[in-house]
Parts: sequence; C-alpha cells; structure tokens
Amino acid sequence: NIEELATIQRYNLNVKIFIFSNDGHAIQKQTIDTWLNSNYAACNHKTGLSFPDFVKTAEAFHLPAVRIANHVQLAKGLAQVLSTPGPYVCDLVIDPEQRIEPMLKFGSGLEDLNPKIPPQDLADVMKVSLKVPAHG
Repeated sequence: NIEELATIQRYNLNVKIFIFSNDGHAIQKQTIDTWLNSNYAACNHKTGLSFPDFVKTAEAFHLPAVRIANHVQLAKGLAQVLSTPGPYVCDLVIDPEQRIEPMLKFGSGLEDLNPKIPPQDLADVMKVSLKVPAHG
C-alpha cells in the first residue's frame, strides 16, 4: 500500500523497494493470451490500466528513488540503491512483452508449473523429500 512509503520514510527503514515496471499487469495479459484469445481488458495502458510515475511518487514521500530503464544503467543503478543506507525505491523498466516462465496456472500446485520444473529441482527449491511415505 502506498501508505507504507510514509512509514518507511518516517522510521528511515533500511528497505529497498524494487518495482518491475512492465506497463501493466503482464501476468494477467499472459493469462488472457492463454485462455481468452488475447481479448485484453484493463491489463495495460492501452486497455485502460495506468500507473503513476513511481519515482515521483517515492519523491513525494521524501524517499530517494531511481528509474533504471536499460541494461546500460543497471549495474550503476543497482549499486547506488544497494549501497545507500536507509530506504530506496528502484523502478526497473522491463519489456512489457516479457513472458513469465515458469507459469502457474489457476488451481494448480507448484508441481504443475508450465513448463515443468524437474522434480529434483522443485524438491530442492521447496526443501522437501521426494520419498513417498509408506501407508499401512
């Protein structure tokens, strides 16, 4: 919530906020591509959804902020954010057409990601055992 920026600023919390700006809700757009024949509604600026300038929003709360708009700015911008004590907002501009993979479909568990993650890799991430307990 936007009010949290005031709390972060008031207490000078060492919180770094990274916003992945993709001109909308790319995961919703991807879902609409998959199941609704790309009939977009309220998933990006062109279809009725817009966002404020996040750098200006952070600055309105007296928080330092930076926009990183390309790979050339990435290393220097991230170093600036991570080396500055206290709060910082980093608006990372990413390609609006970037696909999110693996994707978790509605109603599915992590083991059903698409494309599938090898069982051992999923187990490593989830810190679980692949052994099935014996029932008896």
